[in-house]
Amino acid sequence: MIVLNWGAPVTLYRRIPKGEDSGVIPSGGLVLMPGGLDFDIRIGSTVHTLHLYLRRALIGEVADDIVVGDPVNLEIIPRFCADDPLIEQLFLGVRDALCDDDSGAVPYVDYLGRAIAARLIRHHSSVSVMRPRRRITEPMATTASVGPLSSSRRAWRSRSAFLPWQMPPG
Repeated sequence: MIVLNWGAPVTLYRRIPKGEDSGVIPSGGLVLMPGGLDFDIRIGSTVHTLHLYLRRALIGEVADDIVVGDPVNLEIIPRFCADDPLIEQLFLGVRDALCDDDSGAVPYVDYLGRAIAARLIRHHSSVSVMRPRRRITEPMATTASVGPLSSSRRAWRSRSAFLPWQMPPG
């Protein structure tokens, strides 16, 4: 479970098997609690939060793609008052999509969930070895241009079988 505080700062008291802790969770602060962990939380005042539950199967699927070796022993590390601006922004995207009537919101949230899982694995887990980065040889998304296609761009497209970053030297 991941909890994002998107309201005013709030005091939280947490108890897990390894001990107790308390602190002020700022706006944008996170609490990370791995599935199956016994815990207790008391809140010091009114709080505005978003809770996200990522299934272990999803974390395992994403880990298979980015972790060297068998990620079966991967553990998400419990965090209290964590600060991760990227997860915060992905969470806000989930929140906005949940309030959207668009039918495309469901797959969008699925992809955001995968991105959050990847971030948790890379920065908030027991895994220390990631797959080496590979060079991207094809674009992951296409770019769009606004307005009519200029004659110079039409000419470039007609004479070139390469994308700009694939052009041979010279």
